[in-house]
Amino acid sequence: MGMRSYLFALGLLLGRLAPVSAQARVAEVYTVDEAHSLLDFTTRLVGFNRVRGTFGTWKADFVYDPAAPLSGYVSFIAEAASIATQVEERDRDLKAASFFDVARFPLLRFEGHVASAAGTTLQIEGKLTIRDSVRTVRFPLELTTPEATDPFGNRRLVFAGKVTLNRRDFGVVGPKFWNLAISDSVSIEMELAGRIWGYTSLGFRRGAYYGPGLVAAADSGRFSEVSRRMERELAAEQDSIRIPSPGETDVAVGRLVQAGKPREALRVLELFDGAVERRWTTPARSLYQTRLGEVLIRLGRGEEAKSHLDKAIALDSSNTNARAWRASVPK
Repeated sequence: MGMRSYLFALGLLLGRLAPVSAQARVAEVYTVDEAHSLLDFTTRLVGFNRVRGTFGTWKADFVYDPAAPLSGYVSFIAEAASIATQVEERDRDLKAASFFDVARFPLLRFEGHVASAAGTTLQIEGKLTIRDSVRTVRFPLELTTPEATDPFGNRRLVFAGKVTLNRRDFGVVGPKFWNLAISDSVSIEMELAGRIWGYTSLGFRRGAYYGPGLVAAADSGRFSEVSRRMERELAAEQDSIRIPSPGETDVAVGRLVQAGKPREALRVLELFDGAVERRWTTPARSLYQTRLGEVLIRLGRGEEAKSHLDKAIALDSSNTNARAWRASVPK
């Protein structure tokens, strides 16, 4: 047995003997389920009729712990070119240089924290970036649907809120006629459906070998033995179908974490490191570093987690999940 494997096996034994769970209490990170969320904006045109629009491509993750609401954090990003107001000509104008200038400024961003909390209402304050302008904004979010488990085993909750912005503050001006015709005030309405997957209900892809094998070994108490064998197999693996995929890895790690086995989850990630570096795309490697950071946070190793989450963000600056986990690291 190699020294690394010996130390890992010893760690598992000590973990079984410990009187408390190895998993530290952490504020959870919820990913916004865009398919069941709302993000609309409205403004007045020529002082009379109201125009409604949205962004078709956006994502967000947020930190929330009802026992410590001030630890909350929100990370949001939207593709400016996905703006949609149901009128093709108007959408084309809004993407042009005089409005959002999507060629130069492809992303809208928001990073904010919970500034205050009263009951189910949180005041969010943070930096909103549109075009090349950054402004501090503050708005309320109300917990409209407390956490519950859906029929598929996923944890869900819903926050809703509104904020009014002045488009001129962000350089969204437009040509002379439209600058005068469009109201300065833009109202944004949001309903954010947060979700944490119930990984036990998610299956592995067809042909997956290492992920399901390690999860089954953890369930049967043979994890140390099987992980050593699979470490050797992975080093010699020639079958590309069996190489761990991002989805397979996410499910395996998620199942182990939710089963209260973060040490085994960390071991899986360490075993897959070589395959990740050789085979995965840059965004997928960013998500891998995010999972490493998450598991280390759950093990109470926040300082180590920060380096992996920083790497995740460096690989993909639009990784809102990594940004949210980074903000959740205890100060």
